[in-house]
Amino acid sequence: MLLQEDGEKLYEKHVEEWQKLYLEGGIKIEGNLKLAKIVHGIWYYFLSSLPSAKSYQPLDRFYGLSPTGLATGGTFEDYEGHNFWDTETWMFPSILLLYPRYAKTLIQYRLDTAYVAAELAKLTGHKGYRFPWESAYTGVEVTQPCCPLVAEFQQHISGCISFATRQYLATTRDEEWLKQGGCAIVTHIADFWASRAIINYTTGLYDIENVMGPDEDHSNVSNSVFTNVVAGYSLYLAQYVSCLCKDYFMAKDPDHWADIAWSLALPYDEALDYHPQFEGYPRGEEIKQADAVLLGFPLQYKMNVSTRANDLSYYESVTRSDGPAMTWSMHTIGHLQLQDNVKAAELFNKSYQSYVREPFKVWSELQRPDIGAMNFFTGMGGFLQTLIFGYAGISIHLDRLEINWPQLPPEATRFKVKGIKYLGSNLILDIQTSRMKLIVTEVDDNWPLVMNNGRYNVTLVPGMSVTLTGTGPFTIRSKPWKECKLPADIIGNNYLRPIGL
Repeated sequence: MLLQEDGEKLYEKHVEEWQKLYLEGGIKIEGNLKLAKIVHGIWYYFLSSLPSAKSYQPLDRFYGLSPTGLATGGTFEDYEGHNFWDTETWMFPSILLLYPRYAKTLIQYRLDTAYVAAELAKLTGHKGYRFPWESAYTGVEVTQPCCPLVAEFQQHISGCISFATRQYLATTRDEEWLKQGGCAIVTHIADFWASRAIINYTTGLYDIENVMGPDEDHSNVSNSVFTNVVAGYSLYLAQYVSCLCKDYFMAKDPDHWADIAWSLALPYDEALDYHPQFEGYPRGEEIKQADAVLLGFPLQYKMNVSTRANDLSYYESVTRSDGPAMTWSMHTIGHLQLQDNVKAAELFNKSYQSYVREPFKVWSELQRPDIGAMNFFTGMGGFLQTLIFGYAGISIHLDRLEINWPQLPPEATRFKVKGIKYLGSNLILDIQTSRMKLIVTEVDDNWPLVMNNGRYNVTLVPGMSVTLTGTGPFTIRSKPWKECKLPADIIGNNYLRPIGL
């Protein structure tokens, strides 16, 4: 019916709807107009590919974000509109923090197709849910015949889906979602990993064999550090969720999941103080993209400062020059966390300047003059994370939202993340050259918030502006969610060294 309206009226309605979206959340950058335009372009592309409040979806199902969205989803080069781990790992986190209703829509796709994951696990001789590497409307495996290894070995996608649900629960505490399938998807993914982990009687640890980490240049490896950590997190999360769901969902022996996670093997070279990408990784061998460095972020796995620094330095030296932009986004965040702002700025510029095409801020998968997939949502998602979780310093934890070392992006004079959604609250983080403040526009009475502003604890109320003193961490907490013990999140009980991060 809208297409039958007068063109001017249709345009006005179009503008009105976009204004509503931009008021709901976004990132504002002053002093660096080029960067500001790129960021606005990313949100335009993301929001254009997500369902509007009044749009029609076939059979009421939305089936996620492809690495290039749906507009160019007809060609093999542009991933055919299919879903990968890209959705949960690269696009989901920023969308979750500013537009949680869309984040819920994205994970609903995984709930809707969980029966396919159950069948895939069964067909491959395992339990629980094993999600396919590449899927579309039906949820079945649709990887092209050209690439059987990724479909067979990149099983970490199930762990990435579990990690996305962890972030969703941390920021929303959505009890209804747990009742409507959340409890089941978390515990069944844990069942899958429990069936994949095999005890090694020589080491006394559990091995996960025959996998491929994010680095697609190495397949059929054992104990991929990324895979084992997301698997371990999945197992721990199931133990935690079993407690949250105990009134309406019964899990058999949830502590068994945590026992396996605690004893998963995690490759670590003590002499060189770094994480080999997998068991038997030949040091010096080239990799395609960020893999082991993802332990530090987005997984936020605790490790020594020296180990984190060595991981970043070493893997930067062996990453292929034609890898995707997200690699340098994650290296940027790593160096910001290590407070090496000069190196972070160098890699921040590398993460976008050669990937964005004018005049419409279209992202390519590969650096100029190469192209790869267009318009590459995955690279955009990684880049947004450098701003929200890197320069703004926000991090999501099961018991708190944390802001650590917030600072201005390169050449910016003001940096504002507006519409941060946390436990029903609506917050604005405003970073300027001379001061930082958190502005509170809305708080949910069910989840009252207390913030440490660098000096003392402050109860957050609507209309309040809290000046942040120092570099943090500035923590925002609410009352505990039920009386459930938080996950230990320690992978490999031989890995207990002093924690520096």
